[in-house]
This record gives sequence, structure tokens and C-alpha cells, in this order.
Amino acid sequence: MTTPQSVRHLISAMRYDDARIRLTQYPNEAFTTSTPHLETALSTACRVKSPPSLISGLVEANPKAALLKNRTGNTPLHIVCSDLRKCSMGKGFDDDVEIV
Repeated sequence: MTTPQSVRHLISAMRYDDARIRLTQYPNEAFTTSTPHLETALSTACRVKSPPSLISGLVEANPKAALLKNRTGNTPLHIVCSDLRKCSMGKGFDDDVEIV
């Protein structure tokens, strides 16, 4: 029998549908952080460019996670903005992203 994976681990593995289901069953996992990186499920989701619906669900489950900094001092918004900056330089996202 395999050990169930946390929401954050499922997001890291890009198993977004499984992560949504697990978040519904275990919303408290939106509050946990990894060690030593101090990443929440939300910061992981932003780092791996998860679907907006999953990010929205994580924010609803734990709004304070949007303010938490990871080991490098970045909030989830910093992570997203960093990726958008890469996209504007021709790197980053593969799909269409509108930078406003």
C-alpha cells in the first residue's frame, strides 16, 4: 500500500486533478509548509504554473498563504511575477499569457 501524497506533493508532480480532490478532502494541507524550503501548497502551485482554478482553491482554503515567504524571501505573488517577467523576455510560459 502506498502512502497518500500531500496536496503540495501532488502539485509538484503536476497531478492537478488529484491535488484538487485531496484539497477538498484535506483542506488543512493548504496550511502546511515544507522543510527546508518553507513552501506552502500555494507557493508550489505558483512555481510550477498550476491552473488558475487550483491556485484559487488554495487561496480560498488558506488566504494567509498568499503572504507567506519561502526560504528565499518570496511570496507566491513574487514567484508568479518572476515567471511573467521571464515570459516577457521570451522565456517561461508555453501557453498564451496576457501581461497587463
